[in-house]
Amino acid sequence: MLYLYRLLSFETMNIFELNTSYDVFNQLSLILYDSYNSQSRCQQLYYCLILTSLSPSSSSPIFNKDSQSDSVYQTKELEESNCQLLASLLSEFELAVIESIESGLLKHLEQCATLSSEKGLYKVCEYIHQTCGNKLLVLKYQMLLLKRIILAKVSNNSTYTSIHSDHNAVKLASCIFQCLEHNINRINKKFLVDDENYDNLKLICFEQAEVLADWDEERTLKVLYGLTNASISEMLELVNSYVKEKTSNQHTTYLILRAFFKCR
Repeated sequence: MLYLYRLLSFETMNIFELNTSYDVFNQLSLILYDSYNSQSRCQQLYYCLILTSLSPSSSSPIFNKDSQSDSVYQTKELEESNCQLLASLLSEFELAVIESIESGLLKHLEQCATLSSEKGLYKVCEYIHQTCGNKLLVLKYQMLLLKRIILAKVSNNSTYTSIHSDHNAVKLASCIFQCLEHNINRINKKFLVDDENYDNLKLICFEQAEVLADWDEERTLKVLYGLTNASISEMLELVNSYVKEKTSNQHTTYLILRAFFKCR
């Protein structure tokens, strides 16, 4: 049990490097230790931590011609299993952080939100900004959560249908698009509070255009058009200026163009 606690403390330190002046790490470690106090949960986490620390590159297996294809398949299975375990561990950790905020053990929300964003703990960021009433940042982190779900599914070679049958992803995507469409209606009716809100919404939508289009390219095209009233060429220029990563840029451009020709 003591070994597990030390191992857990080491892993959480790597995941969530907090400022020692607030002593948040110690609080999180104790909370996590308590939440995994039953033997079955401890055992599950123990194996999870061991498996996720394994790397195929750290070993040098010897293949013969007959076993090579089987070994490659087994390695692929192990990698997929590790991805699932990492996702599970991340989800459990996020829930533990949220519980500590709810119980008042974590009080420095701004610092926690910044560090959570750096470490990819988007559920924590969503919760904090929801608590603080910052709807635009809630929307941003909901998009990043959806992106994480899509990437996890893609890494497991899931099909388009299986991704869209994931209950959590469907619920999250529905919430995102409803929020966007509601805000666009307000923009078109000139009910938006100020230009800064509009600029921030446009920034978030174009930066995350790939994940939106990956989920529903036609609905994304309508959202982007509603935000800008731009022609297709102008819209693609905006994508090019906001989506910096080359592969993502090309993929987003392809999806939006495909949606445009479908809607014509």
